[in-house]
Amino acid sequence: VVQVAKEQLVSPEEHQITFHEGDFFNDSIPEAELYILSKILHDWDDDKCKQLLEKVYKACKPGGGVLLVESLLNEDKSGPVETQLYSMNMLVQTEGKERTAAEYSKLL
Repeated sequence: VVQVAKEQLVSPEEHQITFHEGDFFNDSIPEAELYILSKILHDWDDDKCKQLLEKVYKACKPGGGVLLVESLLNEDKSGPVETQLYSMNMLVQTEGKERTAAEYSKLL
C-alpha cells in the first residue's frame, strides 16, 4: 500500500506528505501535523481505538490534528442502510463496528 501511495498519490518533489508502513499498535507513530485515519477505527473495538488515538495524540505536533474518514450511523442507528451493512461486515470480519458521530466524539 505504501509503495503504491508513493507512486500514485505524491510526486517525488513533494516533501510535506509522507507515508509510513508498520503496525500502528506495535510500532511507533512518527511525529506529524496531520494524521488521516481513513476507514481505520471502524475495524477495532473501543479499547483499541482509544489506544490508537492516544498514540496519535502523543505523536501529534502542537496545533496539529486528526482527520477521521468513516461512514456514520444515524444517532438512533436507524440507518443509513449502507452503513448498517458495513457494520454487519465489521461484526463478521473484524472486531469493530460502524459508529455514530457522538460515539466517535466520545472516543476522541
